[in-house]
Amino acid sequence: MPLNIPLLIFAAVCLALIIAGAILEVDSQKKVSSLKKIDPTNFFTFEPNSCTIVSSSITSITKRTSTRDGGNNGSVRTEDYCEDSVFYTFVSNDAPDVNVTSRTFVSIRNVRQISFALGTEPRDELCIATSDNGLNPYEGYLKEDTPFVCEGLCDAGTVVDCWRPKTDVCSADNDDCSEKIDWADCGNSQCLKVVDPSYELSMAIIDAGFPIGILLIAFGVLFGIFATCLRFFVCNKKNQQKEVY
Repeated sequence: MPLNIPLLIFAAVCLALIIAGAILEVDSQKKVSSLKKIDPTNFFTFEPNSCTIVSSSITSITKRTSTRDGGNNGSVRTEDYCEDSVFYTFVSNDAPDVNVTSRTFVSIRNVRQISFALGTEPRDELCIATSDNGLNPYEGYLKEDTPFVCEGLCDAGTVVDCWRPKTDVCSADNDDCSEKIDWADCGNSQCLKVVDPSYELSMAIIDAGFPIGILLIAFGVLFGIFATCLRFFVCNKKNQQKEVY
């Protein structure tokens, strides 16, 4: 009888994980399906050479991360790298006195695999590139080898392309257009962008499709298998004890 209580707890946890995973997976697929129906050209107007960079901000930090290959029994892979966080302040031609902030873009460079890692701190500084150390300077490429606004950091005064929400999408009296077009990762309330919204949409689809639901279902199944194996192990142990006595 005492065995039934922990067994019921294991079963409840297993079922909860599977149900939660199924709900999240259905919700994820709905979001992906909804995002795939979006045509960015229905939301934004492309305005070439219509914005000017006022300033750039970059924060570069050398970091270390460790991951385990092949699950808990696999080897640990440790890497040091430089992480750059960049955003721009810019103005549009029709409002040259109003500063607008872009979204922040995070990228990594100078990845170094560490064979014998001691501690959690990076071994070397990997963000300061000179002609002598062979490190790569900030280049800021998005996926698909597209520069984040400029190749490297944009200089103040650089004229760049902009994408502006259409008036039927966000009216002039709209308090926060970014909430209405949240998939576009606006960075400012007007959702005036210096990054192509088509790229932002493709990233939103990838993020929405992250298989967290599938992972929860898998954990639930594994938890159920573990509980079943544990039950048989305990039962066999008890049977062996009875045979001895």
